[in-house]
Amino acid sequence: MTKPTAQPLQQKPRGAGATLLWCTYLTCIIVLSLGASWATLKQVDFGYPMLHDLLNIDRVIQQYAPNNRYRDHFEQTSPAEQKRLFHEIVIAIHDDPERLKRITYHATDGTPLGKLLREPEITHLEDVKDLVDRFFVLCASLLPLAAAMFWVLQRYKIPFPGTKKIAKVLLIVIILITAVIIIIGPTAVFYQLHIWLFPPTNQWFFYYYESLMTTLMVAPIIFGPIAIFLVLTALPYIFAVLMLTRILLSSTQK
Repeated sequence: MTKPTAQPLQQKPRGAGATLLWCTYLTCIIVLSLGASWATLKQVDFGYPMLHDLLNIDRVIQQYAPNNRYRDHFEQTSPAEQKRLFHEIVIAIHDDPERLKRITYHATDGTPLGKLLREPEITHLEDVKDLVDRFFVLCASLLPLAAAMFWVLQRYKIPFPGTKKIAKVLLIVIILITAVIIIIGPTAVFYQLHIWLFPPTNQWFFYYYESLMTTLMVAPIIFGPIAIFLVLTALPYIFAVLMLTRILLSSTQK
């Protein structure tokens, strides 16, 4: 009687299984890299000082601030003061939401002119902080998942798919997302995301004549360039992690 051949207890993932593992791992890396990109851009106020000049925000403020229903004399602020105010909002959203209530704008001679934000704006920015906090909780939860995916790739000696192939996939994804945004319209996408992401009971849309915050940011125009900055800053993180992954996998699969 022939003794049955022993079967391996663990099967190496192949085909669709290996592709799924790499897709999961790559998704984790993309999200984590966006988190790193956000943390990086936070240090430079998401490029606002540069965008302030490129988008002529001071000119927008001079045009619309005199017509604000609730705040006076914002047009008397300098470009440097306007950049400082945006920095104050960035710090408040990430570290100290109570700071939102204390942000005051000043004339060029340092004279206080008034509080920047009204209560609905403060509530919205607190909602933004909650959203940012949830995003970083997601990033923290993906770290162990990414580590587990790497362990599986290493354990089963699943080969690296190749830098060109991954770059092609990322390029296709970016092109598809960009095409969808262009077809639907950036403004429509912006509004729909706000409907999905923020509580329906809290105001998130503000006209220039009722909000210095909107005027200061020329919202929603400014969020397009900031989104581009986020993607461009995330790409080096993505490829750095993938190159490290390739090196580590190659060293253990020899």
